[in-house]
Amino acid sequence: MSRSRMEHMSLQLNRWNGRFPGSDKMVACNKAELKLRVKDEKGNDRYIFEDLMLNSKMEWKLSQFFICIGQKKSGEPLKPNWSAVPGSTGKMEIYINEYTNKAGKKMKNNKVDKFLPPEPKTYQAGKF
Repeated sequence: MSRSRMEHMSLQLNRWNGRFPGSDKMVACNKAELKLRVKDEKGNDRYIFEDLMLNSKMEWKLSQFFICIGQKKSGEPLKPNWSAVPGSTGKMEIYINEYTNKAGKKMKNNKVDKFLPPEPKTYQAGKF
């Protein structure tokens, strides 16, 4: 599985009130549908679609996302401000997901492996 670190992403909240129908691993719940805009090596816009399940079982990923965009600090309780998500930026690691579509054709897409915390700012006296 190939992994890549994206240095910058810009977020668009497609819909915060989607619905996950449930599975063997998780009960049905609401979900936020994200559209992440990233730049490829040539500077072209590319999009990654990511769903965040609004379920206590997935609080770790929600926290990871909100830390990434600067809305949460590690160890703080999660209090998402969804209206501030559009236009937010951050970094993430992605991987190439290989799957077979409904027609039986092998396909690939980019998926988020993890959202990365902001790098700590370093200040030096006399430098601006």
